[in-house]
Amino acid sequence: MITTRTGTGDDLRHDNHRLAPASTGQRLLLLSRPVLPEREAAQPLGELPRGRFTLRPEPHPARHTYRVDIAFPDGSWLALEAAEREQVPQLTRLLSPL
Repeated sequence: MITTRTGTGDDLRHDNHRLAPASTGQRLLLLSRPVLPEREAAQPLGELPRGRFTLRPEPHPARHTYRVDIAFPDGSWLALEAAEREQVPQLTRLLSPL
């Protein structure tokens, strides 16, 4: 499970603790992660084409061992936090340029 953190907390349309990223090789899809997958389907929340994001060049604080940050051309960035430390290398590979 991946967690996203928003800056202000104003946008409460999505549960930040239920995000499932998926990569097609051409784009990164952001999907909702259903609580009961046998009863509900994942819903698309957005997509990012390859080249519109990269791993954030500035390292995050060392205390955030579960986190991977992605950066956007406008200078903004998004923190993604894995549920388990073992997921961090997988998440990093998923978000790295091809």
